[in-house]
Amino acid sequence: MDMLKTEALKQGRWRQGEDGYIEKGPFPKEKTTLNIAPQGTNKDSGESILMLTPRNCGASPIVHYSQNATVSTVDPIVEDLDNFTTNTANLYFLAVDSEGKHEIGEPKRWLADLMIRHQIHAAADKRSIELKCLPQADIYYTLNGSNPKEGTHYEAPFEIGEEAYRLLVFAKAGEATKNTEFSIPASGDKHVQIDDHKPARLVDTKRVNLDNTEKVFAVINRFRDRSSTLLKGVRIQIGDYPLKAGQAGVGRNKTTQA
Repeated sequence: MDMLKTEALKQGRWRQGEDGYIEKGPFPKEKTTLNIAPQGTNKDSGESILMLTPRNCGASPIVHYSQNATVSTVDPIVEDLDNFTTNTANLYFLAVDSEGKHEIGEPKRWLADLMIRHQIHAAADKRSIELKCLPQADIYYTLNGSNPKEGTHYEAPFEIGEEAYRLLVFAKAGEATKNTEFSIPASGDKHVQIDDHKPARLVDTKRVNLDNTEKVFAVINRFRDRSSTLLKGVRIQIGDYPLKAGQAGVGRNKTTQA
């Protein structure tokens, strides 16, 4: 009986509900939909790369896109589903079965992760702050700790005094929004300032030894969801003795470099 159940579920003739009960078909065909997987973002232009995977769309799926939730079959078509690029902050996608076997489902919304940057410019005894957001967005800010959504609209670099500031920034582009906080040091403060929004890098001479399985998997789990993290110069040793470049592995010793 269990084998019959497993096979029927696999073939779609039966399905198991959330309550655990088995429902027997035939069932109405599922509507079209799609998965949206970000593949990366250009740090200079803010352009995003998306991989779109249509479901219930047959062998020749069609995907339309628009900035409006009312996206329809008259809107532009995605030409490359694996590498769709856009510098727009929000889009709606509509998957269509070109063979007409599945009913068109609901649009899928995608929002960009807005990147807010700041830079301090010093000239003589004056300081100013420049703000930038990618993709392009309306920016609001405060220097007194109040809600930046109700703050000053950023239009050009603005002057600040010599004291330290807590800069709160709010960016909005279409339906995409982002809140960010920056600590502005006092003028002349030579202490190291850690910017949580900039990548951390190890110097070339610094080595990290992952000498047991627990450490290796801890690093993998820590960075597996961060597509922007790049591990270079990785050296893997299997066995007791490391091998030199160009040396063939003997017995149980093997070294791989990446």
